[in-house]
Amino acid sequence: MASVLAPQADAAPIAAALAYAARGWSVFPVHSLRDGICTCGKPDCDSPGKHPRTKNGHKDASIDEQQIRAWWTQHPDANIGIPMRKRPAKS
Repeated sequence: MASVLAPQADAAPIAAALAYAARGWSVFPVHSLRDGICTCGKPDCDSPGKHPRTKNGHKDASIDEQQIRAWWTQHPDANIGIPMRKRPAKS
């Protein structure tokens, strides 16, 4: 039986982001790839599909459901970033 807090492998990014936040893990949206090109639109992107969509990157990470829904409503195909350093969750 799968945990309610663990996202399914085929879950939409928003579902996975919300599941991580329910565990207390702050998340933030990260650019993704479309047809092999980074969604940032820069043809010479040096980190395709692997850099933050938010101004402050990992510092914007949150467990707030409304914020997460807003980010993934705006960017439904965004990858999920999870900061790895220890700090209090921003709600």
